[in-house]
Amino acid sequence: MKMRCWDNPILKVDLTSGKVSKQFVDEDTRKKFLTGRGLADWLLYRHVDPGKTDPLSPDNVIVFSSGMLVGTPFPGAVRNSVVSLNVLTKGYGESSSAGYFAFRLKEAGYDGILICGRSPRLSYLWIADDHVEVRDASDLYGATTFETDLAIKEELKAENISTCTIGPAGEKMVRYALVNCDNRYLGRCGMGAVMGSKNLKVVAVKGTGSVEVARKERFAEIESGLQDLIRKDPNIQRRAERGSLAGGAVGYNQAGLLPVKNFQEVDFDGAALTGYEHVKKYCKDIIYCPTRCPILCDRLVEISDGDPYSGTKVSSMQATPAYNTTKLLIEDMPTTIKAFEMCNAYGIDIHSWTCVLGWAIECFERKILTREDTDSLELRWGDGPLALESIRRIAYREGKFGDLLAEGVAIASRKTGRGSEKYAMQIKGMELDDELRVDKGMTLAILVETRGAGHTLATPGGTGKMSTERLRELFGSENAAKPHSYDGKPERVALAERYKAILDCLGICFFSGAVQSCLQQYLFPGHEGGRDLTACAELISAATGWDVSEEELTRIAERILAVEKSLNILAGLERKDEIPPDRFFEPIPAGRSKGMALDREKTNQMLRKHSELHGWDPETGVPTKETLADLGLKEVAERLEAAGKC
Repeated sequence: MKMRCWDNPILKVDLTSGKVSKQFVDEDTRKKFLTGRGLADWLLYRHVDPGKTDPLSPDNVIVFSSGMLVGTPFPGAVRNSVVSLNVLTKGYGESSSAGYFAFRLKEAGYDGILICGRSPRLSYLWIADDHVEVRDASDLYGATTFETDLAIKEELKAENISTCTIGPAGEKMVRYALVNCDNRYLGRCGMGAVMGSKNLKVVAVKGTGSVEVARKERFAEIESGLQDLIRKDPNIQRRAERGSLAGGAVGYNQAGLLPVKNFQEVDFDGAALTGYEHVKKYCKDIIYCPTRCPILCDRLVEISDGDPYSGTKVSSMQATPAYNTTKLLIEDMPTTIKAFEMCNAYGIDIHSWTCVLGWAIECFERKILTREDTDSLELRWGDGPLALESIRRIAYREGKFGDLLAEGVAIASRKTGRGSEKYAMQIKGMELDDELRVDKGMTLAILVETRGAGHTLATPGGTGKMSTERLRELFGSENAAKPHSYDGKPERVALAERYKAILDCLGICFFSGAVQSCLQQYLFPGHEGGRDLTACAELISAATGWDVSEEELTRIAERILAVEKSLNILAGLERKDEIPPDRFFEPIPAGRSKGMALDREKTNQMLRKHSELHGWDPETGVPTKETLADLGLKEVAERLEAAGKC
């Protein structure tokens, strides 16, 4: 079975009725939104009523969408975008993962899956090419994500199956429950809770087809030239040797960017004990991605006999776990590995977990929370067993304390009251993961990211090769490359948002930045940067036969961002929800970044300028009717106007 890159059907599954149908996307819509994140956004917009649709109700939908280049040999084209209403913010929600799931969904003949309704019993969705079936999964209730994956594969007795599974946290609708996607993780925005609300335990897929590109010779020429540069690139070879185990908490700490103790401090000497030299002894194997991705970021780790928690195994052991556990002043690798394994087994986003537990510990220290609130637990920093126990209680919503933390930091603080809201580190209702007072480009990217307090949809790219003249040309200031300066940051973030939107439509992995640099080097030798969308246009033209321009890709990206922003506006999110907690306007008390603080007026200026660059109202951030009309989104403008938003 042969299929092309982007005009395959969407599989629609109504769990309430059990009805399954194929829906084809017309050419005009495809050229407006491409595939992956863009198409998923539009399907979400057309099927929900933000502000009225409860993310955990049967009326919400969840969309799985493979990127355009997934299934081709392009290195790093492995991403699966999953979009739904955000359980934490009630607005736009998105999470993505690498691995084989997107690849096998495309091989089965689909560009995506749209799931609506609610099954009357715990079920799983089985897709094998044209065979699509909703099956009973009642016997899997309470199983971990790992146990569920093994059980489904044993039941189906077929090779090359990929699964997206939820654990107990998803079943209990913990608001930051994740989805385990072939032991890669759809962590943010509560996608596991959405699946749990639909009584959907698993999506399993197997495909026997293959993907063809339109201009085979040109695509092969680009891919071959790119591979030559990849083999010679020392950064890629170094990354392949260490995966993403290097850096993490150690790198953040050295840069003065590691927040600890609920962002009260930004420095932790114990982070040194989580570096590559300390974690490499636990590495057992490399976990490979499809399409010869050269980054080799994923590792299987196992705690050896003689160490605490011996026998614990977990894959996708990237820099993320130690970056998060050090926030709690946990510095030993066995506890870090065990925490990561437990989060992924129970189905909990490690980013949100460390943030909400950090809030609880600080509130306990300040005597806002008492032992009555914590079910007699004594909360303190650096307590590994306490941290692990909290994961279990949250996953099962056990007791008063587990149930409270399962709500996420914004809702938990509102329920608690007593001034605890001041210590809830969140943006738009989603847990904050990153320090905001140091790198102003990262600050703005996190504040404006459409899904909440994330750091992947708008993070500015590198400027290392850019001359002063090029910085001025692209961003209006040579200071755009200086982390502590506010100058040029709105321009950098807007450029990054457009590029990342298109990357997500193509299914190209966020962590393959070095590959993308090689692509630009191959296509535009000697370039100084800023040619990202031109390179994407070359890929799209070779893959689909559509000679799209950089200018049109910019419009597509703006269209995607406008839809996401409009979903947030319709859900009731406003400019005030983009303002960080007061703590970030206070100086960092000690460490490498001592004395740094956000300036309130300059932060507001960045937000206003950012909106202006997108054609949104500078004061409110609402996309204007004129901008939406120009992007071919008249119906979005009418919906906003009917809701009294513009």
